[in-house]
Amino acid sequence: MNVDFKSEIGSLAEWEGGPCSTIMIATHRTGREVSGDPIRYRNQLRRAQEQLATRGLRGAKALRFLDPASRLLEDPFFWEHQDEGLAVFACPEWSRHFCIPYTLPEISIVQDRPYLVPLFPLLGAEDVFYILATSQTKTRLLKGSRYHIQDRPLEVVGINEALGNEPREEHLQFHTAAPSGARGQGTIYHGQGGPSEEAKERLLSYFRMIDDSVSQVIVNGPAPTPLILAMVDYLQPIYRQASKYKNILTDGINGNPDDLGENALHQAAWNIVAQSSLQPQREAIATYLRLAGSGHTSSDITEILRAAHEGRVANLFMSKVIQQWGVFDSETSATLLLGDAPGHIGEELLNLAAIQTFLRGGQVYTLEVEQTFGESPLAAVFRY
Repeated sequence: MNVDFKSEIGSLAEWEGGPCSTIMIATHRTGREVSGDPIRYRNQLRRAQEQLATRGLRGAKALRFLDPASRLLEDPFFWEHQDEGLAVFACPEWSRHFCIPYTLPEISIVQDRPYLVPLFPLLGAEDVFYILATSQTKTRLLKGSRYHIQDRPLEVVGINEALGNEPREEHLQFHTAAPSGARGQGTIYHGQGGPSEEAKERLLSYFRMIDDSVSQVIVNGPAPTPLILAMVDYLQPIYRQASKYKNILTDGINGNPDDLGENALHQAAWNIVAQSSLQPQREAIATYLRLAGSGHTSSDITEILRAAHEGRVANLFMSKVIQQWGVFDSETSATLLLGDAPGHIGEELLNLAAIQTFLRGGQVYTLEVEQTFGESPLAAVFRY
């Protein structure tokens, strides 16, 4: 399913008509655990029904409210085609559900707006990249992002078929080694000076043909998508010489890509892309540490909530596992902290801070517990 998660999260973030039920569970693509997913989902529905009762919706009213979400239990096909997580939102007069490409916490939360904290990592997963995987027998182009990868058809043949085995001379030996960023074994060629000039010219001709095919799939424009080469190490500089593409990453995946499964190839590529993808977050954290104590940062939840409502939060850092329930009065900026579990009043305040920051153009970063600042589950850098 192709979903514009930034747009979807924006639509959910703007809604505050309460009550809204948010249900999330971990799901499974294959295996015996698949049969248990509907059971865990049913348990979370019961929790939602109990929470609705504390907010005045009991019995038939609660069942009617949750009916769209409950109907998912009646669709066996739905449960046989899941990803790693399922997020379901049931609000007055509408409901939405999303298959999420990573494991979600198992939660059921009823409050006046959707609970979106576990979905914010999707906003940092949109970096798209391509992998050009070339071996002696085939060449493939794959399109990937943080959580997905898929083949993009290229009508080309492998090196052996195109060049009649010319690139690998009798003096060229090979050994197996783990490709960069992967656990699997790949084939790395080495020898007495690499291929001959004649063989190199034939490879250049072959790679120019590959480059022409690649250019029909990915646009070589002002900001071209990163391309990662997955091939034995001596081939990579030859391809770079042949290609006109402007954004071939310096690091490649060394070895025979045929020896890697698709998951390992994907992970190896993401390990390379993540170095630049995570750079904005690293720079934002460095800015926070540099400005700490200057009045342009805070880890106080009331101060951050006030700044978020005023549109002053440039960067928000928050724990993705800690919840802080309470009541925030936007008119007086007063905050009443109620604890770490849902009640019959109040809402999850980290979620509120994240939504207000996001809607006003700030950046939201979800962090592991050990990455948070001091004892606070959130911190912020202010615009002014």
